[in-house]
Amino acid sequence: MNVKVNITNNTAKPITNVSSTYGLPHVIDPWRTETVTLWMGSFSSSVSADFASGQVPGGCLFQAGHEVTSTGPVYAGNGAGYGQVLSPFCWVNVFHPWSPPYDYEVTFMISQ
Repeated sequence: MNVKVNITNNTAKPITNVSSTYGLPHVIDPWRTETVTLWMGSFSSSVSADFASGQVPGGCLFQAGHEVTSTGPVYAGNGAGYGQVLSPFCWVNVFHPWSPPYDYEVTFMISQ
């Protein structure tokens, strides 16, 4: 399955990838979105990233993934702030289909 990951910097300064799965972009310039498409297993997937804010000390921890159960796929996503970045400024959206092959798209956005 393909997972399209969009990382959006909704701030006036660059953000930096502190750590992530699958080698997501290291630096994202202000007001930009970088997109990476990843190939993952059909029955479960997980993408995580820690991006440091360029505006204030701290950053966002992002996570998204899916698991196929007997009743169909279950998708989840979460963004949590740390340091001076508040969690509401760490936004995650998971756009997903309800039929195979369950390819999905996730957006991680930092706004502080």
